[in-house]
Amino acid sequence: VYPGPATTLDPAFLSNQGIGAVVVTGAALDAARTSPALQLISEESDYRVFLVRDPTAIITAEGTDTAEIAIDNQRYSATVSEPATTFQVRRNWFPRWTATVDGHPAEIVKDENGFMTVRSDQPGTHVELVYGVDGWDWLGRVLLLIGTASAAAALLQPRRVERFLRLNPGEI
Repeated sequence: VYPGPATTLDPAFLSNQGIGAVVVTGAALDAARTSPALQLISEESDYRVFLVRDPTAIITAEGTDTAEIAIDNQRYSATVSEPATTFQVRRNWFPRWTATVDGHPAEIVKDENGFMTVRSDQPGTHVELVYGVDGWDWLGRVLLLIGTASAAAALLQPRRVERFLRLNPGEI
């Protein structure tokens, strides 16, 4: 359900947000059916699924076409047809991302939509973003593992199970 279907399902909004498909129900269904940007692909009982007819690539550079995009775990890369200094990445900004343009370090800034914009001093055709896991991430994972193991060990002590069975013999 969309609070403003006419603006949310507008081709310009879908393109700016990098949306490739929408699930629609309720009052927004009429707006989706009449939108030239959407193509109905599934009619389930309570909702409809629409594909965006001409979706915008996840990574783009103004004035050039995106030729190739690769998305792997913690890594995005794209090659564009003409050299550019600014690349729009339609994924949420987070401080642990780093970027390079043609192998040279580039700046990542958060844009007005909360996405990432990569800026380079030198024009390039290949942009790569890598999410870096740092020491705080590993510390958090280790502490979570220790805490989970400690809780499991405390709950599975034979004496506790034995005591529970003596106090509550009819509950098992």
